[in-house]
Amino acid sequence: MPYLRAQVSVEYLSLMAVALVIAIIMWGVVSTTASGANDQAAIASSKQAVGKIRDAADLVYTQGAPSQLSIAFVTPRELASVSSSSREISFTLNMSTGQNTYFQDTYADLEGYGLDTLAGNPGTHTLLATAIRRGGTTIVQLNVTG
Repeated sequence: MPYLRAQVSVEYLSLMAVALVIAIIMWGVVSTTASGANDQAAIASSKQAVGKIRDAADLVYTQGAPSQLSIAFVTPRELASVSSSSREISFTLNMSTGQNTYFQDTYADLEGYGLDTLAGNPGTHTLLATAIRRGGTTIVQLNVTG
C-alpha cells in the first residue's frame, strides 16, 4: 500500500506542475496584453492633447490678436516631456517599448509657458492660447493655467 500512496503523490505533484506552467504562460500573455493596452491608451491621450493644442493655436492665429481660447486636455502618466518649438508641439512618452514622440505642426509661431510642468503630472490641464502681435507678425502664446 505505501507504493500506491507514493504513486498518487507523484501524480498529484506532476499535475500541479503542469497547472503551474499553464498559469505562468497565461500570466505572461495577460501581462503583455495589459501593457500594450496601457501604451495604446497613453498614445491616444497624447495624440488627442497635441491635436487640441494645435487646433487652439491655429484658431487664435487665424482670428488674430487679441483673440484667446482656453482648452482642457488630459495628459497620461507616461508623458516624459513636452515642447513647443517655432511651429511644432511635441509630446514624448516613455512606453514599454522605449520613447515615442508625437507632434503636430501649426500655422503660427509658438511660445510656450509652463509646458514643462505637464511632464510627470498626469491628469486634466487647462491651457490658454493667446494671439499677440509682435514686430508685425502674429505669435501664439501657450500658457498652462491649470
